[in-house]
Amino acid sequence: MLEQLEKNPWNRRNVISLWDYEAFDETDGLYPCAFQTMFDVRQVGDEIFLDATLTQRSNDILVAHHINAMQYVALQMMIAKHFGWKVGQFFYFVNNLHIYDNQFEQAAELLSRKPSDCHPYLVLNVPDGTNFYDIKPEDFELKDYTPVKPQLK
Repeated sequence: MLEQLEKNPWNRRNVISLWDYEAFDETDGLYPCAFQTMFDVRQVGDEIFLDATLTQRSNDILVAHHINAMQYVALQMMIAKHFGWKVGQFFYFVNNLHIYDNQFEQAAELLSRKPSDCHPYLVLNVPDGTNFYDIKPEDFELKDYTPVKPQLK
């Protein structure tokens, strides 16, 4: 993807697809839930933005939904930093958003809680132009996050 974006950032075919039937036949693993990511570059004035779209076939709202979104926003941020671009829009489509029967008690608990007033956001603390492969987990910082306690199990 980095090579494609470097050669032709305006290409509308910057797509990562994890849907590979041959690979599914060779392993006993799960089919990927987050299976397609598209990246689009756009220019507004002198600024270049990297937009990202994630498509997911299935997602557990209590366990994985926000984690999956955060992972792919982090990926978008890493690619944008690599090229010195701004992080643009993030679009997220989930086909089957669900909770499981054994999660009804936790869902009811979450619905009964007063929402937090915090507005957390993720920051990538590296300069523009940092090589994608040099970015480490500790370069990320989650700011203004105050979780409601106790954490559910």
